[in-house]
Amino acid sequence: MRRAWAVVVLAAFGIAMPAAAQTKWPSGSYNLFISPCGEPFRADAAKPYPVVTWFAQADTNHDGAIERAEFRADAKRFFGVLDADHNGVISDIEVQRYEHQIAPEILDGLRVSEITRPGVVLAQFVDPNYDHIPTVRGDDASRVPEGQPPPVDPADMQGAAPFNLLAEPEPVTSSDTDFDGRITLAEFLGAADRRFDELDRNHDGKLTLSELPQTVQQKLAEERRSRHRG
Repeated sequence: MRRAWAVVVLAAFGIAMPAAAQTKWPSGSYNLFISPCGEPFRADAAKPYPVVTWFAQADTNHDGAIERAEFRADAKRFFGVLDADHNGVISDIEVQRYEHQIAPEILDGLRVSEITRPGVVLAQFVDPNYDHIPTVRGDDASRVPEGQPPPVDPADMQGAAPFNLLAEPEPVTSSDTDFDGRITLAEFLGAADRRFDELDRNHDGKLTLSELPQTVQQKLAEERRSRHRG
């Protein structure tokens, strides 16, 4: 129902979905990766976790590392996808288009019942062991090694958090730093810079796959693959 409403609203405002933004669904269960700037990447559960697809796309000179300029260029390209009317601003209507059509999985509380297509479902939510990652609550947090965040129960995470590198519930709207309901390119690139700095943990000005943290779904996918191999 929410998606149908969004389509009507977008049509009323004359906002069409460009081909680059159309949602592509793998057949069967799948894994989802949400890039730092909010772009969704999906892959069949039997294939490599789709962070590798995003990384290959952003690494435009194919040297095995993403430099800040490449990271910003990737964000600028996706800004162009989100800015459907090409006025240089992502409006509330365009955010609705993002949340309902481009990456509908991130809607708060959205789970299997609302994202299932015939034979299609997020892999982690059909795995009975999806909450295998231990949680740390209350006084137990004191046992977490210094400098490391406590493990998080995937069931407690909202929106895009289980699927992106920085556990942001909504990476597009979080770029609206002045909270005026409009996201400019400058704001979007500013958010990209902040994310790059946070991900560049060794401060060498570039990101490698081995340096990137794993998303919660990636950890679960690897645990599932390991169990099946065992």
